[in-house]
Amino acid sequence: MSNADNGGGPADPWWVRTGIAMGTLIVSILGVCAIGVAIVRGETDTETAQLVVTAILPLLGTWVGTVLAYYFSRDNLQAATNSVQATSTSMRQLAAAMTPLQRLRELPVREHMQPIGKVHKVQLAEGDDTGQVRIDEHLHGPMSQSQPRFERMPVLRHGGQPLYMVHLSELNKFLASPAGAGKPRADWTLQALLETAPQQGATFSKFVSVSADASVSEAKAAMEAMQGCQDVFVTDEGRVIGWLSNNRIGRLAKA
Repeated sequence: MSNADNGGGPADPWWVRTGIAMGTLIVSILGVCAIGVAIVRGETDTETAQLVVTAILPLLGTWVGTVLAYYFSRDNLQAATNSVQATSTSMRQLAAAMTPLQRLRELPVREHMQPIGKVHKVQLAEGDDTGQVRIDEHLHGPMSQSQPRFERMPVLRHGGQPLYMVHLSELNKFLASPAGAGKPRADWTLQALLETAPQQGATFSKFVSVSADASVSEAKAAMEAMQGCQDVFVTDEGRVIGWLSNNRIGRLAKA
């Protein structure tokens, strides 16, 4: 492959470059000395001497600098390039060597949660309880009819504290059961469901809360400490400000 294909000059060994540099300097020094001797001996007139000094010497200096730069600056550039490439490779290897838990320790929940303001939810009005939350109107309908559908929906107290995390799969399971099919879907409230099917209520209560200053690693540990838990609420002074699902934490661990 030609040198042009490599994008630079020939890859000469050090002794070739040293020889070229020394030869260039010697020739340049001898040339300057010869011009100086000729001027001192009066072999050239004043006009010619000025021409030599103002035109030839700068040209000679430029030529010397160009030759030296060509043969030596490539080494400096190549050394810098190799250093950057080695550093990048080391950083990639270090990132690849980190375990998922180590990566999650570096991630604040505040930056990776879903803000509660962007999450479809049910929040009780002041003085209301779960008896005012209608399964078909407030939960199952919006969750199943949305595109894409919501698999989970938080239920918050009036003050913003977490109350339940309703899973669409559990709602469907209840509504398809003999108990759920015993009356029209529009007549079911969340409170009636919890009283009729306590196991669903237990599932809806399986969530944990962490502070906004926690890491995703801490959120994962809190979630895994509760059997069957799949959701983490991020709170600030008790009020929910965000939410992390087990699926989202899993994606962050693999990133």
